[in-house]
Amino acid sequence: WMAVPGLVEHVIGPKWEPIINLVRILVLSAFVRSIAALGGALFQACARPDLDFKMNFPRFLVIVGLIYPFTKEWQLEGACWVVFIAISTTLPIWFYGVNKLVGLSFFDVLRANFLALIGSALLAGAFHLSGGLVGLAALGGLLGFAAYLLLAIALWAGVMWVLGRLTPLDIFAEIRALTGAQK
Repeated sequence: WMAVPGLVEHVIGPKWEPIINLVRILVLSAFVRSIAALGGALFQACARPDLDFKMNFPRFLVIVGLIYPFTKEWQLEGACWVVFIAISTTLPIWFYGVNKLVGLSFFDVLRANFLALIGSALLAGAFHLSGGLVGLAALGGLLGFAAYLLLAIALWAGVMWVLGRLTPLDIFAEIRALTGAQK
């Protein structure tokens, strides 16, 4: 989300700057969709395809009901907002189904994803801080953007390393555990 302006400017060109807000809205939609997609697989695996239908039916209704007025009023940005609103309507049934089938509450899900949320917030902060550095702006072009990305990622990795040393929130231990589970 934070890198969209630089990606647009340096990868596809400044004439595409009007799509920045559209892509950002769709990134938020994709985040919600990544959560909702897990519910569909869980509901199918637990022999409850009705929950998958109940989760997605409001989404369908929102798209059908809002796509025309939103697009007419706000053009492509309106259509992007419809996508976001529609996918967001899946969350109440998602949380209900996850709670009913495996006993996880909203707070259990939040607790299980706390490190990812903290890491994401710190990465956004690293991108924001890196983008404000004057030296990188002087490089300009694709080289400056690549330096901006590398600095942001290095800053984030350093902060995450320190966080892992000072708290139980160690992303590198999580990565090691996940890669060890694959063997």
